[in-house]
Amino acid sequence: KPKYKEVILLHYYQQLKVNEIAAVLGAPQSTVSIRLRRAREALKKRLEGGPNEDL
Repeated sequence: KPKYKEVILLHYYQQLKVNEIAAVLGAPQSTVSIRLRRAREALKKRLEGGPNEDL
């Protein structure tokens, strides 16, 4: 999903922290944390060859 891709790119490629991502997106830090966690879980499933519903 685009919202998961966005937080992954900002966190890992732009080296932004959760609070910085929240400021960029205009979203609460809790929302960013949840999206980042879900994005990591989806990426892990994809890399392990599981269902690819979230990305």
